[in-house]
Amino acid sequence: MFAKAPNGIPQSDGDLTLYENQTAKASTAWYSPTREVVFVNGMLNSARDHQKAALALFLLQMCKVVGIYNASNVDDGFLKTATAVAEDLAQCIGDKIQWDTHEVDRMAVKLNTWFQSKVGSHDAAVAYVRLWLARNKAAVTLFDYIMANKGKPITIVAHSQGNLVTSNALTAVHLLDPNALSLITVNSYASPSVFWPEGFQHNSYAYTLDLVPLVAGVGNSLRFSTSTIGGVSGLASHAFENYRRDDAIFIINAFRWGMLRLTASMDEDGLANALVDMGVNMERITNIFVRLEDAHYTDSDDVAVLYIEKIKHRANILETVRRMSKLKAVLTKCLEQGWTTDREKRAIATIS
Repeated sequence: MFAKAPNGIPQSDGDLTLYENQTAKASTAWYSPTREVVFVNGMLNSARDHQKAALALFLLQMCKVVGIYNASNVDDGFLKTATAVAEDLAQCIGDKIQWDTHEVDRMAVKLNTWFQSKVGSHDAAVAYVRLWLARNKAAVTLFDYIMANKGKPITIVAHSQGNLVTSNALTAVHLLDPNALSLITVNSYASPSVFWPEGFQHNSYAYTLDLVPLVAGVGNSLRFSTSTIGGVSGLASHAFENYRRDDAIFIINAFRWGMLRLTASMDEDGLANALVDMGVNMERITNIFVRLEDAHYTDSDDVAVLYIEKIKHRANILETVRRMSKLKAVLTKCLEQGWTTDREKRAIATIS
């Protein structure tokens, strides 16, 4: 199903490429061989930009990355780039019009899909939906990937226009089978997408003043369901690398209420569970605890205690933590601040 050899630069719109950082993969204590995430890039990304972002995402997730290339003509100078801006904007508008804003279109496709499946066959219904998606090759590729992996957990990372691609592909799957999205998780970054079908787990992240989620997304960056960071106004903070760089802040903010570094409340148990779900991805977990200790130290000890208690009987994770001197040090620092309770002392002893 892959269009290129591993880590290659995609050649065509919609190409599917497997990405792995071989040096990082060799660090078997962190790498997860059983997981993979799907990455769909935004507009104005060259093939090399896509490759670079996918490999960077590998270092964050420490698992295979399946890249779906949403192509742009941005490689060969200003005039071609100017043309690419117009082309990509037109494609984005088409993606939004397709199913992102028009309930009538979705109902028409749903009715015709049902008719095709009843009068024709399931294959005919699939072909009909693929025909509706055909205007965007990346959406077709993602649709085909999801259909080929039905019944398996799928995690999708979508940036900017990649969210429109993803929402349309998920809608197409949902039209065929409303229950088919139950094992899918989408992590949206800087999303302009307004409509999403029901039935999957959705995590949204945005800089508050990033114009794409703020304006094109009709206030996505202002919604309570979105984890936000203040950021620079306009498009200066929009690049995927900025979102990847600030991963620790976004993850923490998904579980807290507050402004700047003032926290009104934090779902400490929810954050601890999210950290456990990261398995042995220790660098990512360490960065989150470093941020907690630096910016939210009054909550850091509670999250640290809960995290250690949750991994106490997960031998693989616990033994990996014990070998990670940097993580052990920041966890201990979180627990030893102020008065150290007996519970916190037991947590320190657990990772010693």
